[in-house]
Amino acid sequence: ALIQVMAEEEKICPYIDIPLQHCADRVLKAMGRRSTRASVEGTIRRLRTAVPGIAIRTTLMTGFPGEGEAEFQELSDFVSEMRFERLGVFAFSPEEGTAAAKMTDQVPSDVAVERRDQLMLKQLDISLENNRRWVGHRLEVLTEAQDADESYVGRTARDAPEIDNTVLFTSGRPLAPGEMTKVLITDAMDYDLIGEAL
Repeated sequence: ALIQVMAEEEKICPYIDIPLQHCADRVLKAMGRRSTRASVEGTIRRLRTAVPGIAIRTTLMTGFPGEGEAEFQELSDFVSEMRFERLGVFAFSPEEGTAAAKMTDQVPSDVAVERRDQLMLKQLDISLENNRRWVGHRLEVLTEAQDADESYVGRTARDAPEIDNTVLFTSGRPLAPGEMTKVLITDAMDYDLIGEAL
């Protein structure tokens, strides 16, 4: 029902944040999550079919107790297959008093960090490829600030403030923070778009 509303209601941004944490069923179960890889992939397919161009953000965790090489490889393959528009990865660290801190099969912190870094490097390439699809398109951009060089910083409906991509653009007329403007995207970087206000 929620997906249908997102598809039909123009007021809703084509953006959703689903903190998946992992994809390997054994790790998800250890985390106490009710989802499975199959259910997650089904949800993502339904979202992308119903809301073309939707930006899906997620966060994943590496190094949760019991995450072996096989589970990490599954997670890495999952990132490659799902090609998330926005992705953050965190390395597990045991917090005193939590059930996870008492679990056996703790993953060494340096391994968890190395796995996190591997996924973020993979996502860098995915993000660049995703961003290049927007070159030549005209996007509605919310102006947020003006840089010292008089260019502007803004974001699209596919970007949450302070955590996602930005659009860096020039304008032949002054723009005020909060103003919406059409921007022609002329170039793409790993996490930002470059453009010119129309």
